[in-house]
Amino acid sequence: MSKISPTGKVKSIGQQLAGCKTLDGMIAVSKRWGSDWHNEQAALLRKLHAAIGNDDKQEQYFFLRQLEAVNDKRCGALPHVLDRIAKRAKEGDIPPVSKH
Repeated sequence: MSKISPTGKVKSIGQQLAGCKTLDGMIAVSKRWGSDWHNEQAALLRKLHAAIGNDDKQEQYFFLRQLEAVNDKRCGALPHVLDRIAKRAKEGDIPPVSKH
Protein backbone atom coordinates (compact mmCIF):
# COMPACT_ATOMS: atom_id res chain seq x y z
CA MET A 1 0.00 0.00 0.00
CA SER A 2 1.41 3.38 -0.98
CA LYS A 3 2.17 5.90 1.72
CA ILE A 4 -0.06 8.96 1.90
CA SER A 5 1.30 12.30 3.09
CA PRO A 6 -0.52 14.43 5.69
CA THR A 7 -1.91 16.48 2.79
CA GLY A 8 -3.62 13.37 1.41
CA LYS A 9 -1.31 12.94 -1.56
CA VAL A 10 0.41 9.65 -2.31
CA LYS A 11 4.13 9.87 -1.63
CA SER A 12 6.46 8.88 -4.45
CA ILE A 13 8.93 6.07 -3.87
CA GLY A 14 11.69 8.69 -3.83
CA GLN A 15 9.93 10.60 -1.04
CA GLN A 16 9.37 7.40 0.91
CA LEU A 17 13.02 6.38 0.59
CA ALA A 18 14.19 9.86 1.56
CA GLY A 19 12.22 9.53 4.79
CA CYS A 20 13.90 6.27 5.77
CA LYS A 21 16.40 6.45 8.61
CA THR A 22 18.04 3.07 7.99
CA LEU A 23 19.03 0.81 5.14
CA ASP A 24 16.64 -1.83 6.49
CA GLY A 25 13.87 0.75 6.32
CA MET A 26 14.73 1.52 2.70
CA ILE A 27 14.70 -2.17 1.86
CA ALA A 28 11.30 -2.63 3.53
CA VAL A 29 9.87 0.36 1.63
CA SER A 30 11.25 -0.92 -1.68
CA LYS A 31 9.84 -4.41 -1.06
CA ARG A 32 6.41 -2.95 -0.34
CA TRP A 33 6.72 -0.80 -3.48
CA GLY A 34 7.60 -3.88 -5.55
CA SER A 35 4.69 -5.81 -4.07
CA ASP A 36 2.33 -2.91 -4.83
CA TRP A 37 3.65 -2.86 -8.40
CA HIS A 38 3.01 -6.58 -8.80
CA ASN A 39 -0.50 -6.33 -7.33
CA GLU A 40 -1.40 -3.37 -9.54
CA GLN A 41 -0.22 -5.16 -12.67
CA ALA A 42 -1.95 -8.40 -11.67
CA ALA A 43 -5.26 -6.55 -11.17
CA LEU A 44 -4.94 -4.88 -14.56
CA LEU A 45 -4.12 -8.20 -16.20
CA ARG A 46 -7.23 -9.79 -14.66
CA LYS A 47 -9.32 -6.92 -16.04
CA LEU A 48 -7.66 -7.23 -19.43
CA HIS A 49 -8.37 -10.98 -19.52
CA ALA A 50 -12.02 -10.31 -18.64
CA ALA A 51 -12.27 -7.73 -21.43
CA ILE A 52 -10.79 -10.25 -23.86
CA GLY A 53 -13.28 -12.86 -22.66
CA ASN A 54 -16.11 -10.38 -23.23
CA ASP A 55 -14.65 -9.41 -26.62
CA ASP A 56 -14.82 -5.76 -25.53
CA LYS A 57 -12.23 -4.02 -27.68
CA GLN A 58 -12.65 -0.65 -25.98
CA GLU A 59 -11.93 -2.13 -22.53
CA GLN A 60 -9.08 -4.21 -23.93
CA TYR A 61 -7.32 -1.12 -25.21
CA PHE A 62 -8.11 0.81 -22.03
CA PHE A 63 -6.59 -1.81 -19.72
CA LEU A 64 -3.64 -2.35 -22.06
CA ARG A 65 -2.87 1.39 -21.90
CA GLN A 66 -3.23 1.33 -18.11
CA LEU A 67 -0.84 -1.61 -17.89
CA GLU A 68 1.67 0.17 -20.10
CA ALA A 69 1.44 3.34 -17.98
CA VAL A 70 2.03 1.45 -14.72
CA ASN A 71 4.93 -0.45 -16.23
CA ASP A 72 6.56 2.69 -17.69
CA LYS A 73 6.21 4.64 -14.44
CA ARG A 74 7.58 1.92 -12.16
CA CYS A 75 10.32 0.74 -14.53
CA GLY A 76 11.42 4.36 -14.88
CA ALA A 77 11.73 4.68 -11.11
CA LEU A 78 13.45 1.33 -10.54
CA PRO A 79 17.03 2.45 -11.36
CA HIS A 80 16.65 5.40 -8.96
CA VAL A 81 15.38 3.12 -6.20
CA LEU A 82 18.33 0.78 -6.66
CA ASP A 83 20.78 3.69 -6.77
CA ARG A 84 19.47 5.15 -3.52
CA ILE A 85 19.68 1.83 -1.71
CA ALA A 86 23.16 1.11 -3.07
CA LYS A 87 24.35 4.59 -2.10
CA ARG A 88 23.06 4.16 1.46
CA ALA A 89 24.71 0.73 1.67
CA LYS A 90 28.05 2.17 0.49
CA GLU A 91 27.78 4.95 3.07
CA GLY A 92 27.55 2.35 5.81
CA ASP A 93 23.87 2.89 6.61
CA ILE A 94 24.42 6.42 7.90
CA PRO A 95 21.10 8.31 7.89
CA PRO A 96 20.97 11.44 5.73
CA VAL A 97 21.49 14.75 7.49
CA SER A 98 18.24 16.67 7.73
CA LYS A 99 18.28 20.10 6.12
CA HIS A 100 16.78 22.83 8.31
